[in-house]
Amino acid sequence: MTIEIADTGIGIPEEKLAQIFQLFTQVDPSRTREYEGTGLGLEICGRLLETMSGTISVRSRLGEGSTFTIELSARAVVDGPDEAAETREPTPEKPRRAAS
Repeated sequence: MTIEIADTGIGIPEEKLAQIFQLFTQVDPSRTREYEGTGLGLEICGRLLETMSGTISVRSRLGEGSTFTIELSARAVVDGPDEAAETREPTPEKPRRAAS
């Protein structure tokens, strides 16, 4: 399953894309920045997605906005949750990344 979330905001500079998934990282760390935040949201999203064998990535253009893409593996449950849990195959960890 793929989920895309797009905005038409200020965008993220290309050199900052790889850093925005790190704890306490903000695009503009100055004290006079226009947009607030703690730099925790994307790190928390990334960790939650990792526990669900998913990934999050971002594409962005300055002055045009950003698109965040979430990829999740989904499997239909046919015979109930107990059997599905027993047949679920582990998936390797996927690193979070900035899309270019």
